[in-house]
Amino acid sequence: MVIICKYGYNKSSSPKLVSLSPHLCERANGAFEGFYMHFLPFEDDLRLYTFAPLLDGKAKDTYQPNDEELAAVGDLIDQLTVSKDDDDGYFDQLNPKNVRNPYLQRLFNSLQYRAVHPNDSLPELDPNVLSQMTMPAELAIRSEAARDKVKKVFELKKIEKPKFKKNLIADGTEPSTEGVDGLTDQMETLVTANVLGIDNTVSKVGTVSPVEDFTALTTGADDHTFEKGK
Repeated sequence: MVIICKYGYNKSSSPKLVSLSPHLCERANGAFEGFYMHFLPFEDDLRLYTFAPLLDGKAKDTYQPNDEELAAVGDLIDQLTVSKDDDDGYFDQLNPKNVRNPYLQRLFNSLQYRAVHPNDSLPELDPNVLSQMTMPAELAIRSEAARDKVKKVFELKKIEKPKFKKNLIADGTEPSTEGVDGLTDQMETLVTANVLGIDNTVSKVGTVSPVEDFTALTTGADDHTFEKGK
């Protein structure tokens, strides 16, 4: 049972549709009572999208797990599942309220140690923090057979990258790259000029690069290019 309400942060904020579900705190022996608020969408907020199936056609037959694979994964999940009824205490150890962030713990311990011992090397990771990041030995032994079964069913294969052959001349030697750099620079200059709309045609000797302009005019010129002087 929930209560449907309209929620507004202040007078100028847009109204939100929320639901309130009652909550009774067990740790306080029923002394704390309150509600959990959940935001609900309006009809205009709903978006219905249609997506293509993840597995279709040939991919469905190739990547669809068979009964043996499903059984192996299911057995592994059963072996790694912990509950309150277990006597090993794993359930309380894995409770998020009892597990601290190892990154923050390492950071705070290092800062504290550096402040007290500024010239010493940082110590190793706290064993209590390391134990929370390591699978318990009993749980690892119990799930060893299931993990080996998964490795056997889902065999990993290394795929080599294809090697591309170089283009060779008829005599078996590699093509020469002599003069390619200069040609590449000319092509880049031409492409840049075309993109910017610059005309590279030289019609006279200018003041910016007179030597290059004169060379461009005289290269491949015939008798009709210049008027003969008197």
